[in-house]
Amino acid sequence: MTNTVETETGEVIHILPGNKVKVKIPMGASCGACDNKDLCEPFGRDHMVVEAANPLRARPGQVVQVTFTPEKSTKALLLLYILPLAALILGATLGHQLALFGAQNLSSAILSLAFVALTFTGIRFFTQRSYAAHPERQPRVSKIVN
Repeated sequence: MTNTVETETGEVIHILPGNKVKVKIPMGASCGACDNKDLCEPFGRDHMVVEAANPLRARPGQVVQVTFTPEKSTKALLLLYILPLAALILGATLGHQLALFGAQNLSSAILSLAFVALTFTGIRFFTQRSYAAHPERQPRVSKIVN
């Protein structure tokens, strides 16, 4: 089974360690047909920010093409919505049962927030390991446009 490769054009906004850059990509017409369009809105409805490998040594302000393999929507849904929701519920339930700070509500709030933070940290760690194991999946700068 082959994965589709997509290309988007955006502006380099920041250089990161490890020969990586952050690229601001405007959401265009192709975003309307994308299975993952609802997952790109944490940065607003007009653009998304992508961390990409920078083999061409692009600099801030340059317009570049970013090539990437999109994740399957069910996997993205699981990672970004279902796991954090489960962590929130688990933390609230455990906090209510344990009443660690002498108050069930306070304990529930603190543990649920801690579990969600740990879940997002785990997702980031998992994603970085996945990119390290399969560098061809990582978004990368494939062309400097200007």
